[in-house]
Amino acid sequence: MDISIKGAEEVDPEFHARYSARSKVYLYRILNRRARSGLFRNYCWHVHGPLDLGAMIEAGGCLRGCHDFAAFCAANTDTEGTVREVLDWSLQRRDDDFIHFTIEATGFLKYMVRNIIGTLVHVGAGKMAPADVSRVLEGRDRTLAGPTAPPQGLFLKEVRY
Repeated sequence: MDISIKGAEEVDPEFHARYSARSKVYLYRILNRRARSGLFRNYCWHVHGPLDLGAMIEAGGCLRGCHDFAAFCAANTDTEGTVREVLDWSLQRRDDDFIHFTIEATGFLKYMVRNIIGTLVHVGAGKMAPADVSRVLEGRDRTLAGPTAPPQGLFLKEVRY
């Protein structure tokens, strides 16, 4: 994948590209239809069964705010703290059979977005109830959450300084 530079500016010598960020925005793309896409197969998660978007949105209602996201962290992580603040998130179905999940937070844990997506897809497929997601979050137990979504659909959309 190509990268384009949109601009450049001089910054303080103390600036650090990772640690000076106020927030990051990730996009996760799901292709929700029977047929796979030859063009986008490396850039989305193909979920062929129907998904209840309303249930997924209801389930994600608990994500906004400051929480301990231990249940959505990789099991083998050495992160000291698992508390993160989600500033905003959205989930929308587009006309081209894609579902876009966008999430902005002050920081992310290893596999956090992919684990949230896997859990929301479990809800959308009827394998979990929407209320279960808040219980997973409160329980801080990774084994209670859904599967880890594949990496192909995940994109760092923006870093805000």
